[in-house]
Amino acid sequence: MLLQEEIKEYLKTKKAFSTHSHHLSDAQHEGMTLGRILEKSYCGWMDEPPKDAKEAQVYIRKNACNSYFRWMFASLEALYGLPFTAENFDGIASRVREAHKDGGWHLRVLREWCGYDKIMLDYYDHPGDDLGHGDLFVPVLRCNTFAVGNAKGVYDHNGNNPFEFLGEEFDDFEAYMDALKARMKKHKAIKLALAYDLDNEILCFDKRRALAAFNNTDATAAQKKDYYDYMIYRICRMAGELGVVVQIHTGLANLNKSSPIYLKRLIDECPEVRFDLFHGGFPWMDDMLALVHNYKNVWADTCWMPLISTASAKRFLRDALEVGDAHRVLWGCDTWTCEESYGAVLAGREMISGVLADMVEEKAISKEYAFYIADRVWHDNGIELFSL
Repeated sequence: MLLQEEIKEYLKTKKAFSTHSHHLSDAQHEGMTLGRILEKSYCGWMDEPPKDAKEAQVYIRKNACNSYFRWMFASLEALYGLPFTAENFDGIASRVREAHKDGGWHLRVLREWCGYDKIMLDYYDHPGDDLGHGDLFVPVLRCNTFAVGNAKGVYDHNGNNPFEFLGEEFDDFEAYMDALKARMKKHKAIKLALAYDLDNEILCFDKRRALAAFNNTDATAAQKKDYYDYMIYRICRMAGELGVVVQIHTGLANLNKSSPIYLKRLIDECPEVRFDLFHGGFPWMDDMLALVHNYKNVWADTCWMPLISTASAKRFLRDALEVGDAHRVLWGCDTWTCEESYGAVLAGREMISGVLADMVEEKAISKEYAFYIADRVWHDNGIELFSL
């Protein structure tokens, strides 16, 4: 057996830890269809799902080269027992409907097919929720709204407002911070998806300037930006005090200053904070590598990367191991459905096994050490970072 296949088979026997997921609730899985699975996946970002076998033929020919589709098709074929072809489109659709009549199917796929031990859940419809399955999901508190929502009636890109979320209005800023800190204390991690609201460039660490926008519906754009920056800084400092990990989206989004390098000043100001930086910074992967090299409180998270571009993910993982270490590299699925999550698992195994097999072949590492790294990236690093 080739070493890559040996490592891949080994990973099948090991529990997986996902640093990041948006998995849908039980209710949202009711009546699940093939079309909705494709729509609620990254495939849906790239192309509209086909309605029938005729449309499926064009859809497959057009998109089969894309990594999102490659792994989604592989997952659907494995889970539903038919090759993903136009001729089988209706048959797969029928099997999907039948499987999801069982409300527990999506959870069984996560547990049995994907082999998850734990999944860090960023459920942005209701931040901090575990979907009623706390044995599997570890809820992450998504904190965008606290940076964007400077006043009542101001919402982040997910439609959340901090005062509505906390269920209280605040006149005193420090009382507001205390309420947020109490909420943060209940979680292992908080999440900042900054690149979807504004950007990753954090420049204002001045409370006085920030307060000009607090509870001010007439705040100027400059005042709101100062507030946004300071709140992100303050949230990170509170996370450091509490021992809570800070997860930050970097890379693909609105592409306005979303490279991880824009976080450098924030990281400099928060040396006590453990930063879990997402997506390898793709496409600014070298910027992420520079941070991993220079800052021991930065973890390189490959979540989503193998689905974006499997080849790029392999390059990044190899580089992250070479400029960082075996204990600060992570993986996560970053998906909404069990079908895409299993596709992410397949892609993750491909990434890890391919990179480690190449390193052994080149005598960069030993075979024994390759399996140690596989364990660390696939499971142990995440368990250790989040103290689970």
